[in-house]
Amino acid sequence: MSLKRGYNKKAQEGGASGFTIVGWIILAILLVIIVLALSGFFNPLLQKLNLLPGSGLAALVTACNGYVQIGSQTDYCNFRETAVNGVNEYVNCQDSRVQQDMDQQNRGAYACTQDAIRTECIALFKQGISNPVVSGQYPDVACANPLSTLGITPITCVQDLGGTISANGGCPVNAADSTETKPITNYNNDAEKGKVCCITPLS
Repeated sequence: MSLKRGYNKKAQEGGASGFTIVGWIILAILLVIIVLALSGFFNPLLQKLNLLPGSGLAALVTACNGYVQIGSQTDYCNFRETAVNGVNEYVNCQDSRVQQDMDQQNRGAYACTQDAIRTECIALFKQGISNPVVSGQYPDVACANPLSTLGITPITCVQDLGGTISANGGCPVNAADSTETKPITNYNNDAEKGKVCCITPLS
């Protein structure tokens, strides 16, 4: 009789220790998930799914209202990388989608310079970003499209991007510091259509 009781007790202890191990494993997994969430590991996924609060255009609307309150035209006109429907755009406060959601008294508070989009496109090309989309005074401008139709001076390879025109379409290694130059195509100067501009992207 006592032998049977001892067996049952050992079985119960074995079962309890099994549940304890599973519990510790689950707890460890939860802790890892919490740490990753706090570090922003899941933010890119949440942004693509438009599930991250305070991200995308909503965050920019809040920021733009704040820029008007503190009187910062520079911040108002600066472009920020923003996820819109899972696509990265470079948007400032003049974007019509931002304007319509801003507080009414803050809408149209500042007029950004006429060349703001062109300047941003040049900066993005110099960073080696391909086919950036910029949205400000004119919505959703693809930097690779001719800007002349918008009254914006087209971007040139040598003068604006600090690059060189490649005759054969391949970009050489920069002899000065052995840095790979990056080919930029369709940078919207009609006179250089189809040619390749070789630039050393900014780090």
